[in-house]
Amino acid sequence: MERQENLKQQGIAFDKAGEKEKAIEAFLKAAENGDKVCYLYAGKIYQLDLKQPEKAVPLFLKAAENGIAAAYNHASLAYKKGSGVPADLAKAEELAKKGMEAGDFYCCYNLGVWYKNGELGKVDLKSSKEAFEKAKLAAGYQKAKPEVKEKINSYLASFETSASNPSPAGSQNLASSGKHDLKPEEASEDKKSEKNWILAFFVILAVLGVAGIVLSSFAATQLREPGWYWLFTLFIPMVTYNVCPFIFKDMKEKPIYFYIDLAFALLYIVAILTAAILWQKAKGL
Repeated sequence: MERQENLKQQGIAFDKAGEKEKAIEAFLKAAENGDKVCYLYAGKIYQLDLKQPEKAVPLFLKAAENGIAAAYNHASLAYKKGSGVPADLAKAEELAKKGMEAGDFYCCYNLGVWYKNGELGKVDLKSSKEAFEKAKLAAGYQKAKPEVKEKINSYLASFETSASNPSPAGSQNLASSGKHDLKPEEASEDKKSEKNWILAFFVILAVLGVAGIVLSSFAATQLREPGWYWLFTLFIPMVTYNVCPFIFKDMKEKPIYFYIDLAFALLYIVAILTAAILWQKAKGL
């Protein structure tokens, strides 16, 4: 028990640090040692971070087979959309039904929408109503966003209206595009904001580096002192490094590269202060 918990925590730590492959390895070891939810965690990294859905689906299915209700939703959506596996509406429906029976809120909601819109081949308002009613009873309903709860109540109210005023045209009121499918958050807003902040940091330093090159070049040209060229050469590798994250995606996601850039930021400060002192001496100030 202690070993699997340690492995799980290792996986979480590696995931947060951007070490996705190591996170998957730790999660799979934890799953093999008994913590079956880790199959789901590993699958989500393959699907969302590494963009390898073909490796994610088998792990979702394995997690579902071991009683992880949330895994049914991920597997069901994969089959419905043909993500990592050939599209198969019958399989998507089967998995979503199993998830609904296991109490997964997302499976209940998605089935309700699919049956109502005819996204599984035909409109089935009775099954749609049953699915939405089960969604309201599922544990995840209380944690759902207000707009999602409002949609469920709106759908249920529409069934009552349809029962009072049956209309052939009223049975299909939404396009079966799949855009209403509900799934657990794929990436938290905090994580996105963190990545955006790090990217902005690289951009700012790149701009400062270019400014440093321009200024040191100007100083070397105007003052005609060879000593200025060392400052010029100092800015070159720093600017080159700041351009790399835009070419190599991993550099924007792994904290180690950010810390290296942070060290460069300190060098920038030293270089700018040194340039100011040299400029004052050259001008006799």
